[in-house]
Amino acid sequence: MFSFPGGMETVKAIRRRRPDIRLIVIGPDQNEKLIVELIRAGVRAYLDLRASPRVVRQAFEVVASGSIWAPRGLLSKVIDEIIEGSDASLSNYPPHLTERELQILDQLLLARSNREISLQLGIAERTVQAHIGRLMRKVGANCRIDVIMRFIRSSNPVLMQAAQIKDRRQADRRQM
Repeated sequence: MFSFPGGMETVKAIRRRRPDIRLIVIGPDQNEKLIVELIRAGVRAYLDLRASPRVVRQAFEVVASGSIWAPRGLLSKVIDEIIEGSDASLSNYPPHLTERELQILDQLLLARSNREISLQLGIAERTVQAHIGRLMRKVGANCRIDVIMRFIRSSNPVLMQAAQIKDRRQADRRQM
């Protein structure tokens, strides 16, 4: 898809016209820079050309459930970049979040899938999707990455505690 000039612009144009569509891109082997750019552009899954039918099916299921299919390390990189380049110009008046929504947000910041969140919190995957949907509506986000970006950029100490979140995420990665 990206062997021709303007491939990224094509993805962005599709997202502008159809923000509700969940794009899945199949491309060359693990090109980290390309995958990060695609996620930032709104792509929900990236598969390399050699992905097995089982992996393709899993990716479709993950995307259908509202999550993003990409290597966890790359999602973590995207979040780190957002934290390091946070924009304090966004409103410091965050929406009121319930305790459960704060727990869900915390799990999103750890780059957890809906399934992982449901297991961690002991709730159904459907319930996780509902909470993420409410978070998206409360902050005006169009995807879970946008939710993360908005809260990181809000620099609200009650919600973010960015240093602790980053430390926990790094500890979480070391356990893998």
